[in-house]
Amino acid sequence: MSNSLRQLRPRFETLEAREVLTQFMAVSLVATDLTGSEITSVAVGQAFNLQIWVEDLRDMVDPSITPERYAGDPDPMDLDQSGLYQPDPNGVAIAYVDLLFDGSAFDFNAALGPQTGPGSPAIVFSQFSYNADKSTDGVIEELGAFIAGNKAGNGDPRLWLTVPMVAEDTSGPYEFKVQHPVLNEDFPNTPEGIKAALAFSGTNSSTLYRTGATPLNPEEINYSGATITLNVIEPSDSVEIDLRIVKTATAVNGSGEVGMLPENVAWLDEWDQFYVEIYATAPEGASLQSVSVTIDFTDAFHNVREIIDASDDANIKFVASQVSYASTSNSVSATFNTALNNIGDNNTPALLGRIYFGPDINPGGGVDIDASGDYAEAETTGFVVTGGDANVRYSGSAEPAAVTSGSSAATDIWAVPYDLDDDGSISLIDLTQVIRKIGSPVTTVNNLYDMDFNRNGSVDLVDISLLIRNIGISKTTLSPRLYYSGFPFEDDSAMAMIEGESVGASSAVLLEGESVASESPTLSFEESSKVSDPVATPTSYPLLLSSPTTNSTSQSESAPAGGASSPKESVATNAPTTGGDVQTMLILDAAENMASEDLATDSEAVDEVFADLEIEDLHLTM
Repeated sequence: MSNSLRQLRPRFETLEAREVLTQFMAVSLVATDLTGSEITSVAVGQAFNLQIWVEDLRDMVDPSITPERYAGDPDPMDLDQSGLYQPDPNGVAIAYVDLLFDGSAFDFNAALGPQTGPGSPAIVFSQFSYNADKSTDGVIEELGAFIAGNKAGNGDPRLWLTVPMVAEDTSGPYEFKVQHPVLNEDFPNTPEGIKAALAFSGTNSSTLYRTGATPLNPEEINYSGATITLNVIEPSDSVEIDLRIVKTATAVNGSGEVGMLPENVAWLDEWDQFYVEIYATAPEGASLQSVSVTIDFTDAFHNVREIIDASDDANIKFVASQVSYASTSNSVSATFNTALNNIGDNNTPALLGRIYFGPDINPGGGVDIDASGDYAEAETTGFVVTGGDANVRYSGSAEPAAVTSGSSAATDIWAVPYDLDDDGSISLIDLTQVIRKIGSPVTTVNNLYDMDFNRNGSVDLVDISLLIRNIGISKTTLSPRLYYSGFPFEDDSAMAMIEGESVGASSAVLLEGESVASESPTLSFEESSKVSDPVATPTSYPLLLSSPTTNSTSQSESAPAGGASSPKESVATNAPTTGGDVQTMLILDAAENMASEDLATDSEAVDEVFADLEIEDLHLTM
């Protein structure tokens, strides 16, 4: 008995294959979130994708079943077999379908339109389209593509097209279906109707490689996997998004989380490089799986340089995908996904990633120096979450969630004051402008506010020395700018020491009522150092003038804990490229003499300095 059963079983399976596998191609449909993960439910208002897959089934068909469809011992180099099939799975050449869905529950994102899938290796989609004129709510007609060239594929399923969708405000289970385009048409049963149906099928056909121009009949395509059900549910409690502006990468724990969000940096100048860190916190009882965000900002001030994720920093637990930004755009978007569990749970913010920003590189970008009638004020730069969605895990199951903005990031941004001609660099041309006005008081008539860098009411030698120390710096370098103590000026005065700064002086002219130790004199500048974050913090001068020295102190922020580092490292230096040390020494010496000997006018000190420098014509030195 058992022997008989063993003899019968193969015959039974062969007969079943002969009945089913007379189809030469398969079409299937899959719903995914924006990260590409398959989903069975979406939240109201959530964006998602429908993926249309195709597969060549010729390797599963017995040619003896339909011998009229196959060539007998063909030349493998002859691609035109007059419509006869080759038994090897060489891939799909053309595929068009109609997509049917409930138009009251879903919207097709026509602004994005159909997107091509990866297709066969080394082949290029030459055309992909749909019939927008015939398509209505709930039906996308004649959706498909064909591939140029005769590159052979294989029998593996391949993503053909991606259709972007959005769930509307109606909850419940809904069906999506793709079918042959001819099935959605109504042709009369007349010779003319049959002729029109054949012509339509030829235009919106599905064909395989190495079959000639003969399209497959609808019954020769397997659509059994082309119908799916998708649940639309009310969104769960939302994921909270927080943004922070930092110059030093924030240290996180082993799960990529922080116990407390960092503070926004107090201020920036227009040439700063910095991070915007993105934090997400899952709702109660859930952890994060994926988060998509869109962030808007003022592109006249900054450009996105890079997205930092787990591939750049092992302390981050999310990988970024679907990243979109441009140097002319005021928006950046990305989807962050993690395969780890328990991330962002227990009301603990998790770091999704960092956006690395640099100064705007487009003509006319940056902060204008508006010094008309008064000293220039700061602008405000801000970063705001304007869109997104998320998926969270509850006890192992994934559910869609909305996102809400917990706190945005904003700070003051100042123009670099030394770039007087606003050409993106500090040069001798800027220095010449200040030299021409040396000794001038600042008034509403002459509007010299932009040259009074220490805001003491006049253009003097201190202003010149500040500019000299910054010559050679531009917005394309990582070199820090050097500022006077008290910058940025909260009260339009230079009467405040930087908190906690210790300054020594000898034979110094003190510009404020601070007591100092009588030791070797300094005018604090940063040393050349290795930059471990987007840019070193700008250094401010202490409020004193003294005889020159080569000693220096650094006020750069310390390297971040946890191994975090900048995506770009370069040597930053503040050394002038025009012999600034010698010039500064002479200028400061003249300033000290001017104060101690009570010289009659600033012009006498200036003459003395330039006589020592042997400068006869300033224009010839630029």
